[in-house]
Amino acid sequence: MTNVSATARALATNLRAKSIPIKHVQALDLIAAGAGLANRHVLATLPDVPKIARINLALLTSAATVLARHDLGRRITIVNETIAVLTPAAEQKPDEIIEIEFCHLSITQSEFANPDAFLATDRGRRFLERLTSELYYTRYEPDRNVMRLSAANKLAEAILDAKRSADGDQGQAARMAVAGHFGFGYELDDYWWNEAREKVGTILERVETHLRDEEIEVSFDPDDWLSSLEDRVLDILESEDDSEATDLICSADCFEAVFIFKPEGYVIDQMVSSNKAWPDFADLHVGPELQHGLASLGYSIADYRRISGNRNPSEDLLRGLKKRPQPLLDPEQLREIVENACSQNFLFAIYAIVPVQDLLDLDLAKPITFSQAAIATYNPFSGTFHEVTPKQPVTVEPNEGELFCGGEYVSPDAICGFYTPVFKSFLNNEASPTKELVHAA
Repeated sequence: MTNVSATARALATNLRAKSIPIKHVQALDLIAAGAGLANRHVLATLPDVPKIARINLALLTSAATVLARHDLGRRITIVNETIAVLTPAAEQKPDEIIEIEFCHLSITQSEFANPDAFLATDRGRRFLERLTSELYYTRYEPDRNVMRLSAANKLAEAILDAKRSADGDQGQAARMAVAGHFGFGYELDDYWWNEAREKVGTILERVETHLRDEEIEVSFDPDDWLSSLEDRVLDILESEDDSEATDLICSADCFEAVFIFKPEGYVIDQMVSSNKAWPDFADLHVGPELQHGLASLGYSIADYRRISGNRNPSEDLLRGLKKRPQPLLDPEQLREIVENACSQNFLFAIYAIVPVQDLLDLDLAKPITFSQAAIATYNPFSGTFHEVTPKQPVTVEPNEGELFCGGEYVSPDAICGFYTPVFKSFLNNEASPTKELVHAA
């Protein structure tokens, strides 16, 4: 038997040594709680601390929480020091391991009060592994639905914008653009609060119920365990997640690829124009816009004059311009796309429906090859469009124009309502059969 006041003084001294100063009456509160007494006033009626068969951890933890001001480390120290003075070393029972099979938890009685310390042990790490194996997290969960063409156009626009402004790796810039387009996926914190916290909390509630049913008295606070588990669980789930934003794009997700032929330094609204109020093949304005577009299609101004009979004066023609050696369309097809342009102003372009995936590793600074493409006249502001559809691969050089997607201006499909499989194509940076330019006459 031990004198009550002496025990209180010993506890206060031990805690002061741990930088936790408490008053004598507070030490009495802790002793009373650990002994399972209602309060220190009941303890004061006793000459000695009663012999204790089992520490009342529930009351002791509650009393320690108040004194620790909700500091977990201080609370654990207060509980441990109180147990030490109430249970002399000779009388202390071994810190037995408790096995809770349903959640594969193997833990000592004292470790219940310190989840951080337990989770740092091998047993704690094994418990974490088992716990996280019951959870499923992926930042980017593929969708089985194929994107609408308009949605794919928006995604392609984000990728193209990122590539155009990239200082270095265009591929990395494209992947960041995809991640941003999809809102950077399912955030870990959102997953924790929406799903994982409830699942982990349910397991901890079952642990608490098991301890109560088996009459195992330990200091166990499910909220403290949730706080300790959160970062560790999320770190494991994040390390195991190998999903990428590009997983959200399937091979069937296609956009409208429009390569517009225009001289370097020219803007989109500098178009080929007709001197008539309609697109008259024989009466086009002969300037650099027409000259450059024709050269990319495989015709010179002289070729055009010979085919059309155009005798309009030339204006500011480009010097040293080379034309494609093998025309992309024959003279009748050239006449057809001009006279059916449905606009006084237009641009020559290549058009195809292309998988968004092809954009990811495409280098805009290198030649781009379409596996097949429609050759068209296109006004990007009104959407007027007319095409012929040769089947051969077409390679375009960076200085011939710029690659756009249908969503950046008025979509040709939105105006014309295409049967899109006809325009299906693929993009890469591998050159089609030798494309040597010759001087335009």
